[in-house]
Amino acid sequence: MKHFRVWRERWASHVVIPVYYALPEKEVAFMGTQQHLDECVQVFTKSKRVEGSLIPGAPHCMELSYWSSSWYARCFEFAMECAVTFDRSGTEWDQLNPESQRLSPVTSRFAVW
Repeated sequence: MKHFRVWRERWASHVVIPVYYALPEKEVAFMGTQQHLDECVQVFTKSKRVEGSLIPGAPHCMELSYWSSSWYARCFEFAMECAVTFDRSGTEWDQLNPESQRLSPVTSRFAVW
């Protein structure tokens, strides 16, 4: 897993947005275990919200399998939860949208929409 170390240090440590990571149990490219899921989730140290799920029995490419409906539902649920709890008035917004620092408070509210 030498590539995991590089990925963790170079990329995952800079992610500040919410992360939802689902790992199919029957995945062939990764180890479909709770231990591997926990390792992957823990590397997102700057994100305020990180969730991981081990999907029992799910195969590689679960988005094309019988598990797809529930997996897509969970992804959209996570996105909706993040959207309604996102603070657009504080430092979290400034971190994710550097352009907002150059705009007036009124304009920055509409810059995303």
